[in-house]
Amino acid sequence: MPAEVHTPEIFQAIRIVRAHAAEWKLDPNKIGIMGFSAGAELSAPTAVAYEAFERDHRDAGDPLADVSARPDFVGVIYPGPTPFTAKPETKIPADVPPSFIASAGSGDRVHALWATDYFAAMLKASAPNLEMHIYGNGRHGGGIKERDGIPFGTWPASYLAWLKDLGFLNKPGVRTKAAKDVAAYAKKSKS
Repeated sequence: MPAEVHTPEIFQAIRIVRAHAAEWKLDPNKIGIMGFSAGAELSAPTAVAYEAFERDHRDAGDPLADVSARPDFVGVIYPGPTPFTAKPETKIPADVPPSFIASAGSGDRVHALWATDYFAAMLKASAPNLEMHIYGNGRHGGGIKERDGIPFGTWPASYLAWLKDLGFLNKPGVRTKAAKDVAAYAKKSKS
């Protein structure tokens, strides 16, 4: 899915959650998105297409027009084609959010290749806090289940460890390590 072909509803959902963060007792700086398979095909572009969405959706009558649509983190789990599959040169924003990617390997080869497209582009750009797990055994689908004890069933624990390491599980109001790293990356990218 090319970055410019995105589903506005996803970005609007991020805006809605962020706009209601105080009411829902959420930290507005720890709003992320995660998708599985076709859902990951939709979550992956949020890491690179939020600037275009915000530029194109600034209607004066929209009460959410000034609310950021940028996710603070992105989970891409056994994705469909990512923006980098059809267009490897997709622009990566200076404030690109951290991404966690997971897929089975040979047992889900096509999704592992799409995950690799995403990871390789982000890694080439030196995007901060990028993590990928490709497992030797496993099949497509299954969500968060343990998968009869195979290593692919451990990806949710790795995802939680990643979120914790980056500070997304800290108390509300505490700036994340991820936010600091993104700010440093953005500053470096602009110089």
